[in-house]
Amino acid sequence: MIQLKRIRILAIALLAFSCSKNNETVQTPPLKVDVVNVKSESVLLEKDFVAHVFGKIDIPIRARAEGYLEGIHFQEGRMVQKGDLLYTVDSDPFQERVNTANSQLASSKVALTQAENDLARYIPLAEINAISQKDLDAAIANRDAAKAMVSAAEAQVRYQDIQLGYTNIKSPINGIIGKTNAKVGEYVGRDPNPVILNTVSLIDSVRVEFYLSENDYLLLFREYQEEKEKLNRRLQILNSFYLTGLFLIN
Repeated sequence: MIQLKRIRILAIALLAFSCSKNNETVQTPPLKVDVVNVKSESVLLEKDFVAHVFGKIDIPIRARAEGYLEGIHFQEGRMVQKGDLLYTVDSDPFQERVNTANSQLASSKVALTQAENDLARYIPLAEINAISQKDLDAAIANRDAAKAMVSAAEAQVRYQDIQLGYTNIKSPINGIIGKTNAKVGEYVGRDPNPVILNTVSLIDSVRVEFYLSENDYLLLFREYQEEKEKLNRRLQILNSFYLTGLFLIN
């Protein structure tokens, strides 16, 4: 009976040894795992907004003369040079005013010549007391008044020439001209009709104008507050280190 137990124990030991050998021989190799190095870096987040683009300089082209638009002398969206003719307004009424002013100037000059001739005759007569001093003074006053009338008439001619010049609307700068706000035949220069006819823009650099929604504003403000708090904490830590260092030195 004892001999049988020994045989069983030996069989179990051999079986266990055999299993351990088998396990050692069929052991699978370790799995290959891909390793990735992780690093942190700043990432730029982009967001789209609806915006208006403006030129570095935007010059409105105004109709300073009232009248019917006779001509448009440019192509929209093209480059124009300073002094280029852009629009022409009906100039006939302004030319008539210039003619009237010139006529008044001519009449004033005739009156001045008459007054000077009268004065030239009165002076020798006054020297021999052939006329009274009152008549001489009146002749001098008429001559001076005639001179003033000539000066006023000349100023009126210059003014009407300026008004006539406003019928030719030219570019004030080099730049790109936009879309016209008035068409040929339209009355311009007085509200509610078009007064600003167009815009010439200098675009060597541009300005962009856009608006934030309430949510975007709050998000940016929150991020700003968080960054500000982080900066304040860092300053507090640096101040504490500085004060500690001073204490240790003392």
